[in-house]
Amino acid sequence: MKILILGTSNSILNNGWSFGLKAALEGHEVTSMCVGASPGIQFADKMSLNFADYDYVFFDSIPNDEEYARNAKGYAFNEKNEKVMEEIYSTISSQTNLVILGFCNRWAFLEESMVYKSRKNIAQAIGCQFVDIKTLLKVHLNENSVNSLYESHQAHPKRALSYEIGVVIGNEILNHFNQFNHDCHDYSANFTVQTAHHFSENVIRLENSLLSMDVVEVHQDAPFETDSTHSCLGVYINAYATNCILSYEDDYSLQNDVRLTYNQNHEDGKFLKVFVPFHSAPKIKKLALIKESGGANLYHPVMTHDHKELSHRMQLSSVLYWDGGVASEIQNATHKINSLSLSHTIAHKLLEKKTQSKIKNKSISGIKTHHNSYILFDRNKNHAIHGSMSIVSDSVVPVVLVRLGDSYATAIAYKHGLEVIDIFEGSNISLLKEQDKITFSKDGKFLCAEKYGALTFSRSKAMEWECFTPTQ
Repeated sequence: MKILILGTSNSILNNGWSFGLKAALEGHEVTSMCVGASPGIQFADKMSLNFADYDYVFFDSIPNDEEYARNAKGYAFNEKNEKVMEEIYSTISSQTNLVILGFCNRWAFLEESMVYKSRKNIAQAIGCQFVDIKTLLKVHLNENSVNSLYESHQAHPKRALSYEIGVVIGNEILNHFNQFNHDCHDYSANFTVQTAHHFSENVIRLENSLLSMDVVEVHQDAPFETDSTHSCLGVYINAYATNCILSYEDDYSLQNDVRLTYNQNHEDGKFLKVFVPFHSAPKIKKLALIKESGGANLYHPVMTHDHKELSHRMQLSSVLYWDGGVASEIQNATHKINSLSLSHTIAHKLLEKKTQSKIKNKSISGIKTHHNSYILFDRNKNHAIHGSMSIVSDSVVPVVLVRLGDSYATAIAYKHGLEVIDIFEGSNISLLKEQDKITFSKDGKFLCAEKYGALTFSRSKAMEWECFTPTQ
């Protein structure tokens, strides 16, 4: 079996999830084409690959995409970027089994980011698998402290937890071979790449044990022409040899300046491949290095610094383009794949390991309201209600509380199994020890069991209707 990983730092970290995957799939071929500190659209440059050569492709980029959508100066969440990502996912899925990994930043753990929601929706629309790692980590949540799950870096869950998830993915992936839709459109023709060889004959080859890249030196007095007929997604650079302001004119004739001020490292053999995205993928005629910023828009990519002396140089590797033309209007066919089926199985396996038992264990209980009803999940309408256990059916199932010491998770119970699902997405579950009751809270509001079966986050204080009782 052959596996390809297109990922960022979580897929590179020593003893992270990818090491767990390799341990579980010992003897199988795992190829990594990972580049850290870069957004997911960087893998537009891989759309010419024959993905059918691989049995599975794992895709990991959400933490960096979240960072660009919210925190990187000048950038923001935009629909064009998500459309590009949808085409990348669809192209891979049209040829093989795609698994999107739902890592997220620590700051986006309790309140799901727009990027995270978008990628889950795209996965379901396409019919690939989405591993909801945020929910999987809740199995290990210690007294509702998110910090207990992460290393010092906000995008990196603790290595031991990631490794364990990787092992379970490796153990379960073959059981889900038929849980992928391949009736997807191949958008590979929409993506083109200009390599270093396009811009100069003086190409420098950089290599290390992980990857290689060809670069050309770009200086202040030498602007270079680009393909103005296609949207420019961004550029690959060697960050260790780049310290400049890169300027371009966009579709609206506005000057845009990208501050590429990275920490430098001139040791022999040292280089850092990074993809710099251009916000909203504009059509541009040329790129140039300028002395100082004066454009209408100023961008600070991830890892750049506000105040740093400029050396006015850049090592450019490639420029990526996208043509969102007629092909982009083609809609993928409908399907019946549950994009979270693999994630649910992994959650169940982690839960079994944590509790050392299955659903009959006393640590798993139903959730009763003040009205003597129970929290239920309507699978057809995809939301929680409360009502009598007498209405439980194949489509309406009980919501149960999984108690792991002082940690909690919600799940839905079937006749023969359990699926851990974040029923009230992004909520905190707290125990009122003196009353043996629990509350659910989100964005400063408590969940209330209203009359007639409604459940709403609408109360600023937890009174009787906002307190729930776990039942054995």
